[in-house]
Amino acid sequence: MKAISRLGTIAVLLLTTLLMSGIAQAKTITVDGDGTDWATAPAQAILVNDPDEVAPNNITQDLDIGDVYFTNDTTNIYWRFDTLAATDWSFTILTFCFDTDANAATGRSVSLCNNLAGIDYIIQFDSPDGGTTIGVSTSRYCSNVACLTAFSTTGVVGAFLGNITEIAIPIVHLRET
Repeated sequence: MKAISRLGTIAVLLLTTLLMSGIAQAKTITVDGDGTDWATAPAQAILVNDPDEVAPNNITQDLDIGDVYFTNDTTNIYWRFDTLAATDWSFTILTFCFDTDANAATGRSVSLCNNLAGIDYIIQFDSPDGGTTIGVSTSRYCSNVACLTAFSTTGVVGAFLGNITEIAIPIVHLRET
């Protein structure tokens, strides 16, 4: 079974709220796993800095997310996740949960998203080739009835290098219904 990152889910919910509130600044990121282009991105203080989990959680260093960064341009939303050791994508699923309208009455409460109400979209990333590359494994649009309809993942990209994972999602996909 693949590991699911709770911190990743929580961080993405927070990041989406920031995006929808207009706090983020425009910066295009090359999604290649090389974090150097983030140094010049505006508003790039580390958004989440999670300490190393020790007993009783014992999250392995290759899956333990330490720092989370976020930015966007007019086309994409970008995330960067740094793990405490080189990321092992061979048995990992990263789940993005979006409440794009900040309305708990729309969307759905989803167990993959810590049962938070109002989830409008879910995108999951994993490694289809056992840890060499990452890509979209699931995409769902959620209504207040169910999360059933897959939406377009054209232009959604992810890459990792060592302990850095970068992901870009076209903003237009988060407006589909």
